[in-house]
Parts: sequence; C-alpha cells; structure tokens
Amino acid sequence: QGIATMMMLTGDHPRTAEAIAAEVGLKDYHASLLPGDKLAIIEGLEKNERVAMVGDGINDAPALTQAHVGIAMGGLGSDIALNAADIVLMNDRIEALPELIALGRRTNRVVLANLVIGGGVIAGLLPDSCR
Repeated sequence: QGIATMMMLTGDHPRTAEAIAAEVGLKDYHASLLPGDKLAIIEGLEKNERVAMVGDGINDAPALTQAHVGIAMGGLGSDIALNAADIVLMNDRIEALPELIALGRRTNRVVLANLVIGGGVIAGLLPDSCR
C-alpha cells in the first residue's frame, strides 16, 4: 500500500504494548503515552511524511485531529474520537484499512478523471460560445 512506517502509540503499560506489538508484528511502538505525547509524535512525523492516525479513545482525539488523516474505530470509539476523525470505521475492523486506502486512491483517480473530462468539455465548448 506504500506505507513507509507503522507504529503503535498507546497509553498502556510498556509490557502490554510490547506483547501486542510482537503479536501483530510491529517493531516500533511507544507506551505509557499521554494525549500530548501522542500529539507531539504525530507532529514530529508530519515534518517528513504524510501521517494517518487510527484511534478510538478520548486520549487519541488530539492526535486524530492533527494527523493528515484521522481514522476512528466507530463501534468502540468515544464520541470525542469519532468527531475528531476524518474517517470512522463502523465495524472496528482494523484489517479493513488496506481496503480503505485502496478505495480512497480509486476515488481520487475517478475525481481527477472527472475534472479532466469536464475541463476538456468546457474548453471544447468555449470557442462556440464566443461567436
């Protein structure tokens, strides 16, 4: 999908974070984070790359708002996280993220094609309207 870096930012205890990161195959994780800590990490990452943040709780809301794309887990997510996010996954299936990324890219291609076609039609009709 072209994702360069994946990391887990959590307020959980470091041992819990380490176990979960190992289970899902993440090498990069940060534990015992407060909302401001998550926000600072997102801001730091955004200096060099586009950032998407996935979260579900009140503590994730500032980082969801700051990220280029905020994705909230809708079923279990807090109202604050849902309102802070750009996208809400209603079924809490994080494994749907690759499909979501592909859908977004397809949508962008369709929008671009529509703009090009529309611009071409307008450009073709302009000489007729100037007579």
